[in-house]
Amino acid sequence: MSASLLLPLLAGLYLGAPQSAPQPPPLGPAPLVITELPYTIGEPGRYILTADLEGVAGQDGLSVAADDVLIDLGGFKLTGVLGSGAGILAVGERRNITVLRGTVERWGADGVGFGTADESRVAELTVLNNGGHGIQLGDGCAATDCRVQLNHGGRGLLAGREARISSVSANGNEYGGIEVGFGGTVFQCLSVGNLSTHGISTGGKSLVRNSTARGNHGAGIEVGGGSLVIECGTFENIDHGLRVGGDSMVAGCESKGSVDGHGLLVARASFISNCTFEDNRHLGLRAGPEVVVTNCEVTGNRRGGIVVVGPARLFDNRLDSDLLIEGGGIVDGNYLAGGARLLAHKVPALIVRNRAGSLEASPGSLVGPILAPLAQGADEGETGPWVNRVPAE
Repeated sequence: MSASLLLPLLAGLYLGAPQSAPQPPPLGPAPLVITELPYTIGEPGRYILTADLEGVAGQDGLSVAADDVLIDLGGFKLTGVLGSGAGILAVGERRNITVLRGTVERWGADGVGFGTADESRVAELTVLNNGGHGIQLGDGCAATDCRVQLNHGGRGLLAGREARISSVSANGNEYGGIEVGFGGTVFQCLSVGNLSTHGISTGGKSLVRNSTARGNHGAGIEVGGGSLVIECGTFENIDHGLRVGGDSMVAGCESKGSVDGHGLLVARASFISNCTFEDNRHLGLRAGPEVVVTNCEVTGNRRGGIVVVGPARLFDNRLDSDLLIEGGGIVDGNYLAGGARLLAHKVPALIVRNRAGSLEASPGSLVGPILAPLAQGADEGETGPWVNRVPAE
């Protein structure tokens, strides 16, 4: 898909009405009180805790063997012991299980193991120091206002397709922070210091918005093709700050201080606008063909500013290091400070209204007149609107 068709398509997805989250079962008879572990839930209904409970070696804590179940921990703790199983586990293929308000800690497997429980929901949970994933969810699930921390056998939160994750913080988990499948949504989440892999990761056609990834051992945020990354921040991650599949949009983001990667690595036919890429170890931005990059600030990156491998359109960006386009396209209105070079190699390009330390264009390129900087008080119109100023003022 061409970048010119991408923006309205993705904007429509972004502005569309959000899908409703899975709903807890309706209120019915008085809830059943869980007084000891292990405990198996075999009937739909509401279940509550009235005290902290401790697990037993060789057993899961709560086993859910029914659909349409609500478990309200009531602010209490489910605590595992050495050799215990999962804290709360869906047994077999289940749907519509809700767990609310409490702590699940120190279990030998997943804290909450709902990988086979589609259309389920967790909210207001603290899940930490478990031996598997902190929280594992199936397809069409939701997680809200949860904290997943220091889980040492998996990800902080792992969810299936079309999951909706909001206001979740993932800190110090062994195999990554937050991961959702195809068509997922991650909103107002925080992922810090997770090991082995990415801070936030999604499948294709997903939305990540208003989220932050800092100090993770993989990329800060990684999304599959056809996705939107809106108003996010990535800081001091080991790999790339942002790693984005093709046919995507990245808007209003900042990516700073990647230890051994680019600020943004993006595949073909994507739209990048109003972003800041600063102080990254490699490039500020590296892109595949047919991208549009506009109104971005690209400064302080150790190995260069922007490199595009293939045709592209670059408008009104500000850089303090080189801009290289290999494959032709349009380079219009960019400002390259500090002697940075504008390089259009391999295929002719249209190059107008830029300021740069120097300019190199492939034979056959259409290049606006190359003139020295304007004298103080001179009128730009005297020399025409397409002039490239080299060197930049």
